[in-house]
Amino acid sequence: MRLRWCAWLGFGLLIGVCAAVATVEANPSVREAHGARLLLWFCAVEVAFVLAAGAVYEGLRWLGARRIEAPAVLEVCVAGTMLGAIVAATGSIASTELRWGVRGVLAVAAMGVAPHLTARLPARLAYVALLGLALGIVGGGFHVVSALAFEAESRPADNVQRGPASRVLWIAIDGADWSRMEALFASGRLPHLKRLRDEGVTAPLVTLSPTWSPRIWTSLATGRAPEAHGVLDFVEHRAPGAACGVQRLQRHRLLPGSFGLHGVVDALIAVGQLSQLPVTSCQRRVPALWNIASSAGIRSTTVGWYASWPTDPVKGYIVSDLNPLRAVFRNLGFEARDELTPSGLTLPLGLLDELVANVEVPDVPEDPEAILALPFFEELTEEQRAHLLGTDLLPVFRSIYRSDVFSVGSAEYLLRRDPGDLVSVYFSGVDNTSHRFTEPGVVDRYYDVADEFVGRLVAAAGPDVTTLVVSDHGWAYADHVDERFAHRHAPDGVFILHGPEIPALQLATKPHVYDVAPTLLALLGLPSDERMEGRAIVEALPESARAESRRPPVDYGSYAYTPAASAAPGEVLQNEMMDRLEALGYLDE
Repeated sequence: MRLRWCAWLGFGLLIGVCAAVATVEANPSVREAHGARLLLWFCAVEVAFVLAAGAVYEGLRWLGARRIEAPAVLEVCVAGTMLGAIVAATGSIASTELRWGVRGVLAVAAMGVAPHLTARLPARLAYVALLGLALGIVGGGFHVVSALAFEAESRPADNVQRGPASRVLWIAIDGADWSRMEALFASGRLPHLKRLRDEGVTAPLVTLSPTWSPRIWTSLATGRAPEAHGVLDFVEHRAPGAACGVQRLQRHRLLPGSFGLHGVVDALIAVGQLSQLPVTSCQRRVPALWNIASSAGIRSTTVGWYASWPTDPVKGYIVSDLNPLRAVFRNLGFEARDELTPSGLTLPLGLLDELVANVEVPDVPEDPEAILALPFFEELTEEQRAHLLGTDLLPVFRSIYRSDVFSVGSAEYLLRRDPGDLVSVYFSGVDNTSHRFTEPGVVDRYYDVADEFVGRLVAAAGPDVTTLVVSDHGWAYADHVDERFAHRHAPDGVFILHGPEIPALQLATKPHVYDVAPTLLALLGLPSDERMEGRAIVEALPESARAESRRPPVDYGSYAYTPAASAAPGEVLQNEMMDRLEALGYLDE
């Protein structure tokens, strides 16, 4: 009997090691911080899970008074494997109660069948299985430890010389789609974007799959693949007192979610021992463009960028994605500021109060009837209006719109005051309305507003600025099968580059999101990073920058943020943002 329980214990350890290895591999940012603790935690959870299953199995075996001739280890391995397969196969059942009920019935049946499957197998297979368990545990543990211990050292270049440079305004419009924009151009709308398109370099922008905004926008800002930069998901899970969390605890197709960790994570969140919060800058492992610019002595302004909280210590200004009106997936106004921990919301810290005092945000009432009176909804029929009044979409729209107005207003204010050479501003309303509203008039009106935002920013930047407009992905608006996620097949995004020396050109070859960062560095008069995935789009650059784009790449080093002890989002912020993510379905994929 002791051998049988050792086998159950070994099987639990094997699953725990596999789960830890899979999670460490999927989360580059955990390797330095807490990979070893994660390994121990996973093993403890899975040992408890498998031992509980083993207790059920042994109880059934004792009640049935079976005299099993099969090797004990092999029998346990077969039973455990069948149990894991059942848990994995039933993971798509929507109802939690039904899912675990079905698993229970099938698990009992599987445990009853397992002895008959192993009764006549040769005993030698038992030793093979035992050896496999041992090798799996030792090899998996070594894999995790080596991932922790043997990180490559970075030797960043010193005194990078800056060549001929442009002032750059980078406008990031989440979810902007070429086909929708072209149709609006043809009807005489979007004059500011149309002028930039007609006078500048344009192309569809090849994106990444899956089209999750944090990972793509971080790739755009770093020129690196998600596996390298470390921002992989919309959320992270953080233990109390931890400086950084772990992503993808609940996203694995097989491990660890299929072996019981979903329930454990949910329970820990429910009792307050684990926080689920929007992904933060602590996950990023490589420098973003504002870090590189700062290292070269260039001042920059960054507004609203995904995973920019807590802010970086750079030359210039940052308004992070957790500022009070960055309400993409939440509904917070300035009245909620007291619920937020101010550390890291803006750089410098006092900038938030200055923006609140100087940026005008429309005082849209929370009443759904008042929201429905906005110009966005003028084209709707009475039936469509009645439908919207029966949903929660109108308050969500209010928060989306006010958030974008604040982001654009903040960037406009800083552009006029002290812009620096690189100004990056992100707003998300086009994507958010496309997710939530199937009424074409609402989405088209938001494209109009986005065009107005572009016009305001370009005017504030002045005539000598080079403007880059990009989107992280397009939209398949004709895909009526799944309209809320019509970009899941990674339609091309938007690329428009316009400036005093930029040629009017339609690129023959589609650039990739990885090409954006090297191109921006060339415009700033800096060489590319040798580890960036893409290349500068030479044909889009002015003559003065083309030679700079061919300079040998350098190493700008790694990135590791050390947050202040108080850098933690308030409970209201955390809950509201997670509710919005869940409403859009991002937490269920």
